[in-house]
Amino acid sequence: MRKGSESFMLFVDGVLALQAEENAPLNRFHVKCQDVDQNWVLEWIPKVLKRGVLDIDLHMPYSPRHFRPNSVFYPLPSEIFTSKKLVRLKIHFEDAVKIDVEGDVSLPKLKTLHLDYVKLDTRMFHKLLSGCHALEELLLFNLIWEESSKPEPCLVTVSVPTLKILKFSRFENFSKVTDFKPIVLLSFDFPKLVYLEYLDTIADMYQQVSFDSLVEAKLGLCKNPKQIKDDKNNVRKLFMGICNVKTLHLTADGLRGLHHRYRKRYERYFGDENGRCMLKRMDNMRVKKDIDVCLSSSPVKVIKILNFGEEDTEFEENVADKIMQVKQFLETMPELEQVMLYYNTPEVEDVMKVFKELQKLPRVASAKCEIQIISDNLNLSMIKGTNL
Repeated sequence: MRKGSESFMLFVDGVLALQAEENAPLNRFHVKCQDVDQNWVLEWIPKVLKRGVLDIDLHMPYSPRHFRPNSVFYPLPSEIFTSKKLVRLKIHFEDAVKIDVEGDVSLPKLKTLHLDYVKLDTRMFHKLLSGCHALEELLLFNLIWEESSKPEPCLVTVSVPTLKILKFSRFENFSKVTDFKPIVLLSFDFPKLVYLEYLDTIADMYQQVSFDSLVEAKLGLCKNPKQIKDDKNNVRKLFMGICNVKTLHLTADGLRGLHHRYRKRYERYFGDENGRCMLKRMDNMRVKKDIDVCLSSSPVKVIKILNFGEEDTEFEENVADKIMQVKQFLETMPELEQVMLYYNTPEVEDVMKVFKELQKLPRVASAKCEIQIISDNLNLSMIKGTNL
């Protein structure tokens, strides 16, 4: 493998040298290979930039043979951030590279920027975005933030007036992170954004959120261990900022706040004659009322719930919670026309059980709503409404 990868690298060197002698223009430079010297790949960038390259796409999977400690990150060549012709730049280095440019960033024609496994600090991040005056698509996955000298989190403003598409995920498997310590506070400002994909643990604070033109959004938010323990987090600014979105995708983690669960520690101090927690009952009433008021003014017409019966260690409890959420939607949302549940189960009995539970609803808020349960072996539907 080592001999083969070195032969490939030498071959690319030879091709670039030959074309440089002929002063041949270059439009696209795409490299996708494994088990190569990534620093060698980075040395090609200045060569292709001299030939006026418009599109650079570097995809380097993890390479055990070239693994190096996290303290060592190859820097991306500074020339890449001052190109007057570059339109599309995609960087995916699973061994991670860093961005550290001393001067200003100037990418006047760059429309697409993808950064995956890249290390930088907040100062460099602001400088990078401020130098992209025509950016329309921004993908930020697995960013590695330089540790701040301050103990408190830093504010990171993600603001690009021309941006239309944003995909952001701090970690590839963000929902499995157990020791996450946020060092950034997020602030979004995209007046022309039409598509948002935001997968992350919930930030401690959302300073500003502005998505005036948003058409479609996918949110996957989950609590970090501290937030789960304290049960104190507020995503109101984020949701208010996307309130005009036409199509909204929510993961299961993003929906768990609708069906609220309370810790039982108060039961030791408050209880009625039957041993029930009075404070818990009062809080449930207050929270349900607030959520119902919000849902009752919702213009949503179609709800699709995927992986409805996805198996896990608490399968029965998981399905029961989801049925309660569906009932809450049906009972409070007056504009609903269709609710579709995609049930992951080969068992017909499980599908029928859910169907019968929803049939028991005496009424729904909408005048006429079709409810569909779709599985591999059975499709069921019914129509319920206020006039039935």
